[in-house]
Amino acid sequence: MNKIKIQSDKKKRLERKKLKEGIKSSKDYRNELQRKINALVRAIDEGCKCISCGQVKDTFDAGHMKSSGAHRTVTFHLLNIWAQCRACNSYRDSKYQYVDGLIDLVGQDLFDYITSLPTQWKELKLDIEQLKQASKNVNECMKFVKEYKSDKILPLLPKERIELRKICNSLIGIY
Repeated sequence: MNKIKIQSDKKKRLERKKLKEGIKSSKDYRNELQRKINALVRAIDEGCKCISCGQVKDTFDAGHMKSSGAHRTVTFHLLNIWAQCRACNSYRDSKYQYVDGLIDLVGQDLFDYITSLPTQWKELKLDIEQLKQASKNVNECMKFVKEYKSDKILPLLPKERIELRKICNSLIGIY
């Protein structure tokens, strides 16, 4: 009897999921992808210091060097997103600290590349199917990052964090 009820409940959940998928907008898929990308950044930067203030915190936001609002085309680019404590991510005046922290972490050449991203990606139009696929790819990247970190001492070294971002950017397939 319980087995039949469990199968029935599972079938109902799948039906609800299909209905929800049918009413999701492109914006819903974009937001879902951004949440997953942010979680991936936090996984890569686990145990690291805030890019702005240099403190180690229990929880981090995924802080964008080039803001999501002003630079929509690079909002998913992993080199544009680093662990930032909530306090620093909430205040605009910490952007100068973010810049200094990023240069210290990645060096001037990579910093210059990161700041040039919006000029390289002037347009980014992803349809719903592309957003769904990118979201699935982020799930695979999350598994890859967890496996990669399984035999490493945390926090990861800056060069490891940079390399993971480059690999995952490629695997996600947007950039």
